[in-house]
Amino acid sequence: IEVLKNKKGMILKEDDFVIIKANWQDKAANMQEIAKKLNIGIDSFVFFDDTPQERELIKGMFPEILRPDISKDLTNEINDLDALGLFDDGDITKEDAKRTEYYKANIKREEARNTFANIEDYYYYLNMEVFIKEEKDSYSASRISELTKRTNQFNLTSNRYSKREIKDFL
Repeated sequence: IEVLKNKKGMILKEDDFVIIKANWQDKAANMQEIAKKLNIGIDSFVFFDDTPQERELIKGMFPEILRPDISKDLTNEINDLDALGLFDDGDITKEDAKRTEYYKANIKREEARNTFANIEDYYYYLNMEVFIKEEKDSYSASRISELTKRTNQFNLTSNRYSKREIKDFL
């Protein structure tokens, strides 16, 4: 935490992370805890580590997690990751930019949930509203495409669609 706060030239800061696990627990256990806390599948993770032993630990515990090997020359690690094509394709939506805050808010909601005697009181506390609308603009196509790639909750077919395909559907 001290490095994130005070190291000169550090791009990432503490607030850029939803959960920080810097402890003596093994990485597999930490990853399992993070998946549970974020309510995401362990298969959503990409485990990037410069230590072959750590990658083997994760392979043994969670074979569904992608564990890319990296170059011996650590200056190429960003290129190694980018070459895998696993991350955003550059079409960043407003929701993408707020993802860390969404995860943090969801953790707080889950913690609050345990303080209510029944689910109705919890829903009332959340003050939820639902809006359904038809959109045909570029932003909507980007957001819909993103949702088909990131969630199975509302995508029962598991099909993934590009922004162009969504625009064609609209």
